[in-house]
Amino acid sequence: IFDGAASFFSGVPELDPYGARPERDYVGLHTVSTGTAEPQWPNSDGPRVFFYLHANYQHAERALQALAASRVRTLVYVLGPTDALKSRFSGVGLSFAPDLLDMFRVVAECDLCICHGNVGTTLGMLAGGKPVLVLPKQLENFLLGKSVERIGAGRVVHPDEATPDIAGALAAMLGDTEYAGNARALADRYGGESVGTMADRVVARIEALAAQTAERTA
Repeated sequence: IFDGAASFFSGVPELDPYGARPERDYVGLHTVSTGTAEPQWPNSDGPRVFFYLHANYQHAERALQALAASRVRTLVYVLGPTDALKSRFSGVGLSFAPDLLDMFRVVAECDLCICHGNVGTTLGMLAGGKPVLVLPKQLENFLLGKSVERIGAGRVVHPDEATPDIAGALAAMLGDTEYAGNARALADRYGGESVGTMADRVVARIEALAAQTAERTA
């Protein structure tokens, strides 16, 4: 039923798990700003790590324990109930953001991002040249994470592992500058295009397709 239908891929060819498709199908590395709160990083030494955590992630505590033990400055935004996590982990090198953050600021200031492989956060970080550690919750997250891993801009922890080595993956990324270098290289290739320009390209193609359809049915 999709014969002849146009498709758009939110990303770039390097991140397409099914690749390769026509160049015009790729929308690009779009960035999303979801809030206005300024990021408040812990007052300590070490790299800045941003963690976008879903409270129902099955390994949430394991991930926070790994961060608390790693001596990095971690800013956590939790989607979902946070009281239990805050009571256990606040004040050990981790800071919990109470409100939606200005993601443009977060991208500019962080050194590494940990997320579940959600498209907006992952592409936004890569557009800013920041490496990503992906803790997937479902298949789509995992496939995007494997693509990020394949180009050397991050790592992915398999979602079916009973006791995933999140601490090891984090240490590997913090100890190897190539992850950041590969993320910056991807940003240099694609990160300069604005969201407005991407939207204009998509709209122009949709209008052209609509005109072609109208001509054929006239």
